[in-house]
Amino acid sequence: MSTLIFITSRFPFEPGEPFIEAEFPFLHSNFDRVIIITRNVTAKKLRTIPDDVKVFRYNPTSTLTGYLTFPFLIFRYFTKIAGIYKDEISFRKEINRPVSFKLKLFLLKKTIKALQLKIFIESIIENEKIEGKITFYSYWMNNGAHAISMLDKADKIKIARAHRIDLYEEETESNYLPLLKYTYNNLDGIFFISAHGKEYFENRLRVINPKIQISRLGVLNPFKSEIQKTNLGSFRIVSCSSLIKVKRVDLIISALENLKTDRRIVWNHFGEGPLQVELYDLAMLKLGKLKNIDFQFMGQIQNSELLKFYANNHIGLFINTSSSEGIPVSIMEAQSFGIPVIATYVGGVKEVVIEGTGVLLPVDLMAEDLTKMIQLYANMNEEEINKIRIKAFKNWDLNFNAAVNYPDFIAKVNSIFASVKD
Repeated sequence: MSTLIFITSRFPFEPGEPFIEAEFPFLHSNFDRVIIITRNVTAKKLRTIPDDVKVFRYNPTSTLTGYLTFPFLIFRYFTKIAGIYKDEISFRKEINRPVSFKLKLFLLKKTIKALQLKIFIESIIENEKIEGKITFYSYWMNNGAHAISMLDKADKIKIARAHRIDLYEEETESNYLPLLKYTYNNLDGIFFISAHGKEYFENRLRVINPKIQISRLGVLNPFKSEIQKTNLGSFRIVSCSSLIKVKRVDLIISALENLKTDRRIVWNHFGEGPLQVELYDLAMLKLGKLKNIDFQFMGQIQNSELLKFYANNHIGLFINTSSSEGIPVSIMEAQSFGIPVIATYVGGVKEVVIEGTGVLLPVDLMAEDLTKMIQLYANMNEEEINKIRIKAFKNWDLNFNAAVNYPDFIAKVNSIFASVKD
């Protein structure tokens, strides 16, 4: 009997983590039993998952009881906490990134949160009478990864993925991600979604180890249609991201304001966020009176509906103006339909927007730079644009096709289990 205990942030609840939808069927088919532990305890809408999958919801800081257990846990696990704390402080000094008093308190809090989740996982194992081979898989290298790092290893393996906000310390509010070294030491495998992320981690921790691997995400294109040929009518642009500061959707609005082309421009943005009212007002101010530009904020929709939109509409261009990324699934989805991409040269984006599939702009680009590139693609002749479409589709099929990447990931996980057991 093989069991997967899969720790997520929101999945299988909506919204959030839509990219897990492509991976989960492969996970489910590889294990006799699957249990999901999600740290989201408030969302109500559940994605469609197999009936035999059990879901537990747990967030140790979501209740007063969670905070009240802090003193008890410190007393009970004092030696363990003290050892983790000492090693973390020493490691930070070694890499010349010492931790302030405030961040030491943050470290203590994160360590206790991990202990709380560890205890919860152990209670599930006991209550569900789980025996045999267990794979603990944290989708993020955060609290879930910290917690499974603390578990005993007998007939078990512990793995995690690393993306962006759980990896790049500079992208966090505190400029600090605790327990990176501890997690590395105690996991059996860490899978980075980009080569850039793997290199960053190795440089930060000053380590090279076979258990640090690249395992790219992937998407499925359920529509077996051919790549769409050039549409000489309106030119549709799509962007897809949360409406938050780091995504810089305002740059797209400013770029479209000064666009010079005879073609009618249609811009659709998918995604919601705290800046949606502000960005809608800005779009109305800058684009609302322009006769040749239509725009629509499409909101948060299911991933399947987004792919259906791509299949049923001719998309001339996909734009990502983010100031920080891991390696965007949204770009993979666009390329699976042969859509050219304009994106910023950040994180692992250069690994998906390769030569001939679109263009990379510097992270400090101005709106005028984006305007010029949009004009270039909007005015491109049919032969030129179709070459780019074919190259974009082939890049997805070769490098980011879920039907290839996730079986490969499963094979790597099974290999780890075999090597650990040996």
